[in-house]
Amino acid sequence: MRLILVPILVVGALGCEGSFLNDNPSSSIENPWNGRWVGRYESSLGLFSCPARGTLEFRLEAGEMSGRADADGATHEAEGRLNGAGVIQNGFLKEGARAVATLTGTFGAKTAAGRWVGETCEGVWTVWRFKQPG
Repeated sequence: MRLILVPILVVGALGCEGSFLNDNPSSSIENPWNGRWVGRYESSLGLFSCPARGTLEFRLEAGEMSGRADADGATHEAEGRLNGAGVIQNGFLKEGARAVATLTGTFGAKTAAGRWVGETCEGVWTVWRFKQPG
């Protein structure tokens, strides 16, 4: 009886592993961060040519993040992914195909915040969930 029970428990545990360790944000469960997020970013270190501050907008859908950052007439595209805990993975600000800064941070229920680090500039960012009126 014990010889049969051990393999059943092992197979059962391995079969459940995917549901416990599923880090796939595009699973069938609704992603709690989906939607539009708006806010700002600012420089904390860097050269005088670094933007003092600018606007930031993200769109999140099924764990995929896209958006843009605007400051001093320059626009950079934002991209990345969120893991199951709302932490940005592979986040970048890009100029065309070239990454100009990395984005790190964490999304909560209503706000998100983090850091951005470029070659000669770095700073912080904060966004808030944008709710449509009505």
